[in-house]
Amino acid sequence: LVRKFGVPAVVINDGIAQGQAEANFGTRKIPHTQLYTGWGTGIAGDFAIDGVSMEGGVMTEFGHFAAPPFLMLPGFTRQCGCGQPNHVEALGGSPALALRAEEALRRNLCPMLQMKWRDEMLFDQKAALVLDCAQAGDAVCQELLRYCGQCMGVALSVPVNVVGMPDRFAIGGGVAAVGDVVRKVFMGAVIDGFRKTTWPNIASDPKLAEMFFWSRLGNLGGFLGTLPKLTRRINGE
Repeated sequence: LVRKFGVPAVVINDGIAQGQAEANFGTRKIPHTQLYTGWGTGIAGDFAIDGVSMEGGVMTEFGHFAAPPFLMLPGFTRQCGCGQPNHVEALGGSPALALRAEEALRRNLCPMLQMKWRDEMLFDQKAALVLDCAQAGDAVCQELLRYCGQCMGVALSVPVNVVGMPDRFAIGGGVAAVGDVVRKVFMGAVIDGFRKTTWPNIASDPKLAEMFFWSRLGNLGGFLGTLPKLTRRINGE
């Protein structure tokens, strides 16, 4: 791009971009510290200090950690994209949600989902259908989604247990735009999973839930999140 168009260009991880957007443009004032994560194919995000990403490792790829025992379901194992077994993002991302929904259908547990399900659908379409049924009140789909939220909560505890609590948590991804029912189920599960795996003094804080917020930027986040890094590149920083 630089050679072809003669303009500065940057490459940025999508989770980092979303987190940078939320830290710099999602609130009226840039938080001193923020931990963002989005739910999708995997579970990753960005830990930012004064709007600047702490790129890399545990600050970004915190979904690449082995699931604790309470998340291990009988007969359900998944190899992560990194090659390791049962990382929380492999168990709690949208592909895993689609697989668990297929198992629920084989057991005739979800008539609402059965009416709309098509085997030829892509996994992200299947996951979106589970979210729609959860929003419509289907208890099985809500339970499937709750498990994914717990996986995200466990993932969030990883950077917190290493560097400490941020001022706020921002949650994004496709689940943020579905509806109030899904948002309530998912956020409650995120906080529950986080409480189970973070430090006891943090888990017992009665105001912990007040630190979790939904991202408000939606699909704009990925674009907006490139601007801080691009600005620094243009300024030669």
